[in-house]
Amino acid sequence: MKINSFGSRKNTLNIAIFFLIFMLPVSVFADQRIDSVCESAMKDGLSEGVVILVRQNGSNLYFNACGTAEKKSVFDLASLTKVYAATLAVMRLTDMGLLDPSDKISSFFPQYSEGDKVGVTIEDLLRHRSGLPAWEPLYCFDEPSTHLLNIPLEYKTGAKRVYSDLGFMIIGLIVEKVSGTKLEKFVKDEFYKPLGLKSTGFFPDSVNVMPTFFGGFEADMIENDACRIKQKEEVLKGKVNDGNARMAFGGAAGHAGLFSTAEELAVLTEMLTDGRHIKPETLKRFLTKDASEQGMGFAMTSGSLHADNITEQTFGHLGFTGTSAVYVPEKKLTVIVLTNRQMKGMNDKGRYPDLKEFRRTVFRNALRLADENVLK
Repeated sequence: MKINSFGSRKNTLNIAIFFLIFMLPVSVFADQRIDSVCESAMKDGLSEGVVILVRQNGSNLYFNACGTAEKKSVFDLASLTKVYAATLAVMRLTDMGLLDPSDKISSFFPQYSEGDKVGVTIEDLLRHRSGLPAWEPLYCFDEPSTHLLNIPLEYKTGAKRVYSDLGFMIIGLIVEKVSGTKLEKFVKDEFYKPLGLKSTGFFPDSVNVMPTFFGGFEADMIENDACRIKQKEEVLKGKVNDGNARMAFGGAAGHAGLFSTAEELAVLTEMLTDGRHIKPETLKRFLTKDASEQGMGFAMTSGSLHADNITEQTFGHLGFTGTSAVYVPEKKLTVIVLTNRQMKGMNDKGRYPDLKEFRRTVFRNALRLADENVLK
């Protein structure tokens, strides 16, 4: 009995020593791996500056900046605007009973009251299945908003998913029509200000803003020669990179224009699930996938988030400037990656640096950190 008891205690001690020696330092090693990934991104020319924030249960597991970025740097979020402004606004208006995702666009704009557009709903726009094309340079037209509403559908509504900036521009217009105020003011009053966010908004102080480069990539997509040659290449600081948001909508639109920091973006992300700012039933509705596994506004697949081994309820979004936000509800894990990849210029194929593997590596390390944190 004594020997067995001693053996049992010895085994317990050995297990304890194992965890002390091998498990506790792993978090440090994981941190070092993320540091290495961040620095490698600089060396490989993926971006000029990077900020990475990993949080669990509202506490930072990892937070660092590299390159020209600082932890408090403000980034052009690009298409993260679609969820952290336009989608949030629709969720709030839904909670207020002022609109519903099932509402037809024809209820707001007569251009959608006949033909194949008559059945298009707000939900169709949110899920990128409306039939609208992906993009058009609205700033090439004298009346951008009028042209936007007159763009014909390219495919039957609901037949497939085509990621579209145009749909979210219309959502922005709907929010303004229903709320009676500008999109940027509505989301500031309803979300950013109540949450105490100081650096989140559409027209940032340029002091701490990371620059972006506007140039060849977007201009190359313009078919109108006269319009294309007018688009000069320039470094932007404090002005949204997206041409339509900047030139057609004055800097604030439903698809682009929002700026923020990693910390404030994490606050906004975690706010979505706390049950105090968005009704649970509304959140569940917006985070229910359709046949294309698209949420209402939110991206919810591994491919659309550049994150492997995600859970069923994981959601987030990517931004063209090199930004991303991913939230794993089951682990209460937030992963924010902010970059200004466009400052590195285009490659010989006319593309900006590809961040897919970089994002996947960061997310993989973030999952490791989160699992280790649970063991502590």
